[in-house]
Amino acid sequence: MISTRTPRFIVAAVLSSGLMFSLPAQATPEQDQALAATVKAALLQATPFQHKGVDLQVRALDGAVNVSGWVTHANHPRLAAAIASEVSGVQRVTTNLHTWSSRDDIRR
Repeated sequence: MISTRTPRFIVAAVLSSGLMFSLPAQATPEQDQALAATVKAALLQATPFQHKGVDLQVRALDGAVNVSGWVTHANHPRLAAAIASEVSGVQRVTTNLHTWSSRDDIRR
């Protein structure tokens, strides 16, 4: 912890050296595409995502992955996030998944 007595030049030296903070490395477009493809392959290996009603799109940018599309069950967005987060290189996962339903599935 930096106290109020710490000389400013020491704080500046520590900050500029990157010891306290480091900027995340930017991935190339090819690396982003490869990560998205790896995540999608991992998702499609899971039985719930092999259903014909599933339509997934995966995008990656610098380790942040977004999974969007349509799934068949309300718990599938959480499952997709859990699977995607286990893929090497994934730093953060967001989902924008919608659930298909039919009149038979609607509970009143």
